[in-house]
Amino acid sequence: MDGGNRSQGSSSKNNSNGRNYSNRKIQTRHKNGVFCNCGLRTMIKYSTTPENPGRPFHGCPNYEFGVHCNFFRWADGYKE
Repeated sequence: MDGGNRSQGSSSKNNSNGRNYSNRKIQTRHKNGVFCNCGLRTMIKYSTTPENPGRPFHGCPNYEFGVHCNFFRWADGYKE
């Protein structure tokens, strides 16, 4: 697999604290080595907040299903 290189211990943010995140998502590249606390490869999503419009971030792929770990990490430097 990825040699056990899984990221953990990130901060969490979600809609329950007033943040708005886009439902728009893209397929992540196979080289994306960022994993959420569920052990799944994260998805790149885009912020819709006034403070960070369009800023990409890593999020748990289970978020849209309502069963997720609240994983959040900015994906600074990410390019489509």
